[in-house]
Amino acid sequence: YEGGSGGSGIVLYEGPTATLRNFDSRGNALAGMQIVNASDIWATQGLLRENTIGINIQSSDLDVDTAFDQVQAFGNQRDFDTRDLPAPIAIEVLDTIRQ
Repeated sequence: YEGGSGGSGIVLYEGPTATLRNFDSRGNALAGMQIVNASDIWATQGLLRENTIGINIQSSDLDVDTAFDQVQAFGNQRDFDTRDLPAPIAIEVLDTIRQ
């Protein structure tokens, strides 16, 4: 995803399952990827760059060593963060895109 959403490029919120391959999330106001209380993700060959935060993980159940393979975070103001940050509300993101 490129184009700088008002929040985060990729958001997993409250338990979804996701498999991501060959992705590039950049230019987002909050984070390239944000994971909140989600534990079932597998991401490979991805880039998280030019965001305020590369990846924000708010999930104690997530095993980072097995969840990510060849995912690089660089060129962000902060590449990795575990603070409790608000997840974007979908309708607000859609309003931003429509403008």
